[in-house]
Amino acid sequence: MSSSTHKVEVFRIDRIYEHPDADALEIVKPWGYQCVVRKGEWKEGDLAAYVPPDSLVPLDVVEFAWLKDLGRTSKSIDGRLYHRVTAIRLRKEPSLGVVVPIWRVGGAVGDDVGPALGVIHYDPPSKEPKEKERKPWWTKKFRPNVRVPIYDLESLRRYSSLFEEGEPVVVTEKIHGANFRAVWDDTKWIVLTRDGLRVGPIAMKWGGFGRGLSLVPSHERYLWVGSRTQWRLKDHSDWWKVIDKYPQVVDFLRAYPEVALYGEVYGDVQDLRYGRGPGEIDFAAFDILAEDGFVDAMLLPELLYPFDIPIAPIIGIVPFNMESVLSLAEGPSVVKGANHLREGVVVKPVEERHHPAVGRVALKVVSVAYLERQK
Repeated sequence: MSSSTHKVEVFRIDRIYEHPDADALEIVKPWGYQCVVRKGEWKEGDLAAYVPPDSLVPLDVVEFAWLKDLGRTSKSIDGRLYHRVTAIRLRKEPSLGVVVPIWRVGGAVGDDVGPALGVIHYDPPSKEPKEKERKPWWTKKFRPNVRVPIYDLESLRRYSSLFEEGEPVVVTEKIHGANFRAVWDDTKWIVLTRDGLRVGPIAMKWGGFGRGLSLVPSHERYLWVGSRTQWRLKDHSDWWKVIDKYPQVVDFLRAYPEVALYGEVYGDVQDLRYGRGPGEIDFAAFDILAEDGFVDAMLLPELLYPFDIPIAPIIGIVPFNMESVLSLAEGPSVVKGANHLREGVVVKPVEERHHPAVGRVALKVVSVAYLERQK
């Protein structure tokens, strides 16, 4: 799935809005995101670039030099100072990013000028392991034969036109955690791992503790469990803790081989913990990928409830209206046990469909309250 989420795209300022509480400020709305700018700095018809929240912008580049005056702590990467763009309020109005000129780098509407401006994406701390050393070439083969793509969603603010006004949509809570995916695949007889070889049920480990031959139970041998980007051997990671806590996930996947289950591991994973204590994780499924594509949004609970597998909370099934959906992204989380804000929502049509601009039509909205706290 392609993603424009972290691009710095060129847009045309079609309209400039008055700021309701400041004579020296105005509002522009690149790709549906509201940004507060200085009055008179822009005029309708101008081309500009939109820098979204969670971008790191270099302070030695002329377009971002003014950010030094904000007095916030900069982040040094390889000896270069960066400012992290966040959502803020300027005289009570949310400003979800930064608008900068493109006179130096050029570009047409839709172009990504992030590389030319030196913008990089901020990755928040995560428990998902980083690759610190080069792995043997054969470990790239450690994956199921079934195609289970990396999960990513585009922004509803950017692509709101893909939904028609009044179209029925399913709105679910977007949970803040770590992406999970799993599939049952019994078609791979020989598997090379980092430190061993598996042939059928027999595993041979040739290095480290536990070297030698062993038998692998079927639920480990045929069950492929992974984070967003990696497939993982049976271990004590949060992803395999999901299987320990919800063994019915194995029952579901065994009943539907080659069908991938996607979900979110949450709790003691990120800074929003949904009422879970130290070391405690939980899980909510949010999508199923079958051979012919993702299943319809309302089919998900029908498939998973008989197995007692938790799903991401459904906020509502509503006629699409942009302002109404944006309001549903705000407010407290409805995850059982949570005592904090909602990260946002995911919006899907009642029946699966595709569009050339994004592929599958399933879009996310991150709440303004969540963006504002990322400072």
